[in-house]
Amino acid sequence: GACFASLFAISGAVILLWGIQGALASRKVLMHGTPSVGQVSAVSQSGSFWMLSYLYEVDGTMLAASLQTSDPIVLKYKEGDALHVVYDPDEPADSSVWPPLKLAF
Repeated sequence: GACFASLFAISGAVILLWGIQGALASRKVLMHGTPSVGQVSAVSQSGSFWMLSYLYEVDGTMLAASLQTSDPIVLKYKEGDALHVVYDPDEPADSSVWPPLKLAF
C-alpha cells in the first residue's frame, strides 16, 4: 500500500514538473520568440483535444512541430494555411503559434 502510494505521488510530481517546464518554455517563446511564417501540415483530433501540426523555417531549414490544444479555434486551420510562428532563437525546435492557443495539459 505505502509503496504504491509513494510511486503514485512520485509519478504525479514528475508529470506536474514536466507540464510546468513545458508551460514555462512556451511562455518564454511567446514573450521573447523570433517570428517566422509557418504552414499548417495537419489538424487532427486526439481524444478530447486537437493536434495542430505545422512547419516553419529557421535560417533556411524547415522544422516541424505540433501542439495539443483544447481550443476549438484550431478547427479553422486547414492543411497548407499560413500561420504565424514564434520560436526560441537559442533552441529553434521550441516554438508556438501566434496568437497563442489554449494548450492541453
